[in-house]
Amino acid sequence: MPSMLPAYLGVNGIFDILGATVHYSPMADEPDPRVITPIPKPLLAAIDDYRFAARLPSRAEAIRRLIEIGLKAAAEAQEPARDAG
Repeated sequence: MPSMLPAYLGVNGIFDILGATVHYSPMADEPDPRVITPIPKPLLAAIDDYRFAARLPSRAEAIRRLIEIGLKAAAEAQEPARDAG
């Protein structure tokens, strides 16, 4: 069975050309990475309710916005703790 190492290295942007390892960084115009995670049905229903109430075009957009809202709220909640400490 042939080694999968060349395929792994090629997929992950590492090439061995005449013994020299070359790394490349992703181009700026590459698509955003995808995150796949299971979501419980009640939470998914709440996300869909938010999506329709906010008239968003997709579930993905609703999830992105809710994450941004949650991260902003978490940062604001940490600010008083930093000031007190």
